[in-house]
Amino acid sequence: MARGLKIILFITLVLLLSPGIHAQKDSLQVRMELRGAISGSKPLPHWIAHNQYGFFNTGSSDGYIRGEVKKNLLSKNNFSINTEIDILGKTDGAILHEAYLNFRWQNAELRIGKNEVNNAGFPDDLSSGHLFESRNAPTIPKIYGGFFEYTDVPFSRGYLQFRGGMSHSILEEDRDVKHPFYHEKFAYLKLVNLLPINIYAGATHNALYGGELNGEKLSSKWWEVVRGANSSDSDVSGDDQNAAGAHFGTLDYGLEIPTSEMDLNVYYHQPWSDGSGFIHGGHIDKDYMLGIHVKLKNQKFITEILYENVNTTDQSGEGLSDPVVNGVGYTYADLRPLDYDAFVFNELGIQTNNLTWDEFIEILKQETNNGLEFGGRDSYYVNTSYPKGNTYKDFTIGNSLFLTAKRLMEMTGETMTDASFIINNRIQAHHMGMKGEIFDIKYKVLVTFTENYGTYAGKYGGSKFSWILDKEYYFRNGVNTRYYFLSLEKKLENAPVNLEFAIAYDEDGFGRFPGTIFGIQYILK
Repeated sequence: MARGLKIILFITLVLLLSPGIHAQKDSLQVRMELRGAISGSKPLPHWIAHNQYGFFNTGSSDGYIRGEVKKNLLSKNNFSINTEIDILGKTDGAILHEAYLNFRWQNAELRIGKNEVNNAGFPDDLSSGHLFESRNAPTIPKIYGGFFEYTDVPFSRGYLQFRGGMSHSILEEDRDVKHPFYHEKFAYLKLVNLLPINIYAGATHNALYGGELNGEKLSSKWWEVVRGANSSDSDVSGDDQNAAGAHFGTLDYGLEIPTSEMDLNVYYHQPWSDGSGFIHGGHIDKDYMLGIHVKLKNQKFITEILYENVNTTDQSGEGLSDPVVNGVGYTYADLRPLDYDAFVFNELGIQTNNLTWDEFIEILKQETNNGLEFGGRDSYYVNTSYPKGNTYKDFTIGNSLFLTAKRLMEMTGETMTDASFIINNRIQAHHMGMKGEIFDIKYKVLVTFTENYGTYAGKYGGSKFSWILDKEYYFRNGVNTRYYFLSLEKKLENAPVNLEFAIAYDEDGFGRFPGTIFGIQYILK
């Protein structure tokens, strides 16, 4: 993929520097930017460190010089080709933020390279971040095709619209699993122009797969991953009985209420992981992300308001994901062929006669799982075979409020016994965002309150298959966090220059972290 990205970068440079075929004179856009983030001797506050495409090193003060060039290469008969190069220069090297070729015919698009992608359906600069994909991590080189804007379904008379897409990429090599593939897809349907409100529903799905872990080959069959089918070519024990790869996704529901005064969008996302997260064994998952976004019309002082409530503390319950008897783990496929009476007698010392499957599982639940249903402890963004999980360049690909081991080390110096890189994905959060304009100065405000409970694995000594509590666990009683952020942006009169100033402050169980951003941006169209 690195070689392929170099080829894309070379082609993009050639096209940018060329006169262009049928390109209009005003199709070239150039932007230069200088930004610095200052935090003294402490790590950057949350909203300076996160939801910024990984521009800043999160552990200390940082800055960069950025150059961006966009060009429309072709626009004819509903077909267009666009390209861009966006590079950040830093003291520790250069970062290629964007370098892509985008082909578009009507609403169908093919995106090749590194490209900012926002399929959330709400403003991700105000949000804490979609659980599926956000602007938190650096851009990932990928091939991405689909309909990214709502498009009329044929023969629906304009009452039904759809959008959807699919991508393939390879994540960075410097992680526990060498050369992992990353698959993404999403699909939505929206009912419009039929009721006073628009109603939509959809689903997202991503999966880590392939690569090599400790010399063992992990499943790399793309079609099995797309379908969520059982793995047929993995050397890892149990993979032949589970869906190939590490899977995560969301079920998304929402409604839009357009009026003459405002546009209201209410969205509800239900996360799932490796097939769990819905209803299993009578357990209804309680995790969700609820959001309300209001866009006011004909207003300047307040133009947008957003509120989100995130709860991911359940994760299919606290019961073990699979039965563990006397230190040995079993899948249901392992247990079904056994003599149930002999097993419970030999392993648990219980005398039975002609146990049925349901009676057998009920005994295992009571004796080994505190009476709870198996199939719990999902651990969002985390998988046993992929300890680095849904991260890229040490940033979570989805919601920014989940904490990594790196971030905790920066803030507290603490390390976790949990082998996974994401060490806090059980959170309760209230997040608010607002933007507008006052005295010709654009502003944005973010305020976030969270309660962090770590992971089930961390709670039980670093193992998701244990019931032995870690009494010294950092998140045992929950850790409160409060994140505040205010940014101001002023466009100079008679000059294509924007000035930026922002302040941020974190006050929580991790410590107190103040910080500021200074920026200047020059835009030439």
